[in-house]
Amino acid sequence: MRLARRGFWIVAIVLFGALVGCGDSASETPKQVPGVELTEITIAGFEQVIAEQKGKVVYVDVWFLGCPPCVENFPHVVELHRKHAADGLVVMSVDINDKELKKKEKVVNFLMKHEAQFPNYILTDDKRKVIEWQKKNGAEFTPGVILFDRTGERIPVPEDAPNDEIEAVLTKLLATK
Repeated sequence: MRLARRGFWIVAIVLFGALVGCGDSASETPKQVPGVELTEITIAGFEQVIAEQKGKVVYVDVWFLGCPPCVENFPHVVELHRKHAADGLVVMSVDINDKELKKKEKVVNFLMKHEAQFPNYILTDDKRKVIEWQKKNGAEFTPGVILFDRTGERIPVPEDAPNDEIEAVLTKLLATK
């Protein structure tokens, strides 16, 4: 009898999951969100984009879709944009996994799902160059954060800095005019 009940609940859970659409949320097609794009770019092009932001504080989220901690942290990145954009914060995300160029639609769907209405890029350089760039910018591990102050100077961020600590640094940078 216990086995029959267990079987019933397993079937019920599976059917419920099918009805509510359980599955890989990155591959589901979310609603279209204006201003959410994914731009292919080289490292040199990305560095130029950052250089053009002088006068603003820049927060770069270094991530990729195949990184569970990156995916888990992404809503916080979106929240930073919503909370501080009016104060002069420019949030950018940069996907560092060139293999995800072949899965670009999944990446875009993820960005749409999270309403990432800020510049989103995917690097097209080979892995070796990307790793060198990450080391140069103190973002060797993902998720990584690269911060620039209003003068364009990179502000070091410890690899394991919690989000609230990074936000405290951002608040100080944004207060400096």
